[in-house]
Amino acid sequence: MAYSTSKRITYFQDIEIHTVFKNKSTLAVEKFVAKLAQLSDKLLHTLEVFFDCNLQLNSCANAMQIHRHTLKYRLNQITELTGYNPVNFEDAFTLKVALILKNQK
Repeated sequence: MAYSTSKRITYFQDIEIHTVFKNKSTLAVEKFVAKLAQLSDKLLHTLEVFFDCNLQLNSCANAMQIHRHTLKYRLNQITELTGYNPVNFEDAFTLKVALILKNQK
C-alpha cells in the first residue's frame, strides 16, 4: 500500500518495481539517485511526463502543452546532463529507476 499512487485498487504488477527498493538508505542508492542531481525541476517533470506517456514524443508534448521540438530539446538536455538518453529504452529504464528512488526518499 505504501507504493500505491492512488486510492483505487492497486495491482502488484503496477508497483512491483517499487518494492524492489525497500532499503533506500544505502550508498549505492544515493549514487544511483545522484544521476538526476543536475536536472532542474522542469527537466525532472518533463522526464516524469515522458515516462507516463510511455516514451511517446507526441503524447508527451500534447500532455505538457509544449511543441514537440521543445520536448526534444529538453530530452537532449537530460541526455547531456546525465549521460543517459531517455529515448533509448535501456537508458530510459535507468532514469526511471533513479526517479523512483528519488521520489521514495
